Amino acid sequence: MPRRPRHSEELHRLQRATAVLKSIAHPVRLQIIEALRDGELTVTALYQALGLPQSTMSQQLGMMRHSGVLAARRAGNQVYYRIARPQILQLLRCVRACTGEPAVPRRGEGR
Repeated sequence: MPRRPRHSEELHRLQRATAVLKSIAHPVRLQIIEALRDGELTVTALYQALGLPQSTMSQQLGMMRHSGVLAARRAGNQVYYRIARPQILQLLRCVRACTGEPAVPRRGEGR
C-alpha cells in the first residue's frame, strides 16, 4: 500500500506537466509567448504585433491564462499579459535546441 500514494503523486505531477506542454503546443500560442518574452504587452499590442483575428487571440490567451502559463492584469480599460513562469522560456529554448532552431534573441540583442 505505501507505493499507491507515491504512484498517485507521480501521476498527478505528470498530468500537470502534460497540461503545461499542451497549453503551449500550438503555433499561435508559441507566437504569443515569443511576443511576450521581453515583458508584458496589452492585448491591443499583441493583436497589432501578431496580426491574428481577435477571436483567435482571445481564445488562446484565455487558455494559456487558465493553465497558468500567462498572467493578466487590468489597468483601466487595458488588459496586460505576461509570461507567468520564466521557466516557460527555458523550456522553449530547450525545444529549439532539440529541433536545431536558433534561439530567438531578446529585443536589442543581435543574432
